[in-house]
Amino acid sequence: MTLFKRPDSRIFWFKFNHKGKHHRHSTDIEDDGTKKARQEALKIANAHYIDLIRGHHGVAEAQPAPTLKDAIEEWFKLYVQVEHSDSPQTQHIDRWAIDRHLIPEFGSKRLDEITRKTAALFISKKLSCGLSKASVRNIIAPMRGMFNHVIADRDRRFRIDENPWVRQGQFKKETSAKVAAHKFTIPPPEKLQNLLKLCAQKSQKLYTLVSVALFAGLRRGEMFALKWPAVDFDGKGILVQRTLTRFKTEKVPKSQSFRTVPIPDELVSILKQWRTAQKAAWLKKGKPMPELVFPSEDGGYINEPRFRTTKYYPVRKLAGLPTLRLHDLRHCYASYMLAQGTPLSDLREYMGHHSIQVTVDLYGHMVPRKQHSHANAMAQMLLSKGRKA
Repeated sequence: MTLFKRPDSRIFWFKFNHKGKHHRHSTDIEDDGTKKARQEALKIANAHYIDLIRGHHGVAEAQPAPTLKDAIEEWFKLYVQVEHSDSPQTQHIDRWAIDRHLIPEFGSKRLDEITRKTAALFISKKLSCGLSKASVRNIIAPMRGMFNHVIADRDRRFRIDENPWVRQGQFKKETSAKVAAHKFTIPPPEKLQNLLKLCAQKSQKLYTLVSVALFAGLRRGEMFALKWPAVDFDGKGILVQRTLTRFKTEKVPKSQSFRTVPIPDELVSILKQWRTAQKAAWLKKGKPMPELVFPSEDGGYINEPRFRTTKYYPVRKLAGLPTLRLHDLRHCYASYMLAQGTPLSDLREYMGHHSIQVTVDLYGHMVPRKQHSHANAMAQMLLSKGRKA
């Protein structure tokens, strides 16, 4: 498809070849030098081309639309597995939505039989079943993507006028972290001290891992992907570069950037002791010590679900904190850092949030309130100046 103008005219024309035949038509759009005019001309040209292959001009006969099952499987193969080849989690979520929800409901329907009303009724049904908005959003995302993919395909010979899955509601994601942070009650210091004591009695690995979560605020995946070269003992910091996915693959952390988290002297000492113990243990096995700070028995990635079930959960129960998740230790870190006067801007950097708004949304309610002291300070300043005058 090519846009052009004749030498004696300011009107946009377009030309293309279809099945060996050359086509040339006017868009009736005048070039006024703006980007908008060119976009409108291109839109008319594309519409004409699509009408042509649909058979509206006798060039090609229209064909029936494919079934949802055929179309979405093709989309998954040609788009998802290519564009998200480095993200097994995205592929897993899309595959779950397709196999568990979309094909059972729409598999035998043709694409042109799926209307906006059909989509709205499906969404309502899923919400009434008790699914969260986030889950419903994950379910309908493949449908939006697949219909966009089909509509953009200029070689199709069936008619799809619009994507019925767009503008079906916001379904804004309220992250589980945000919900948990607002509902979560921070354990008092003595409870956390007891938890650390019991962890130390259970195993040195558990004690070190819980200490990293509590004193550095790392996410679970970031801890299980942490390597010794990223621990700066002299500079007293941890460089967070990678995170471990549920599929035992590493990727860039959530914020898509590296960050350095300052750590207290106590955590430096705990990590040094753990490294010394690891060196001795692997020397005894006759093998080099793995780079991973928290390796499995064979030196690979740790089995996180098993580690939580067999190591952490029994200890948290003994500590009187039966519902305290490993991720909740990150909330504890944020809470106690704010209590010590850490600015939200600094905490955002340490936590690895992509913007300070995320930090405010999650932990703004934990910032110590000083409204009365601020009001008193302002009044005293004005009154003292008034007296001097």
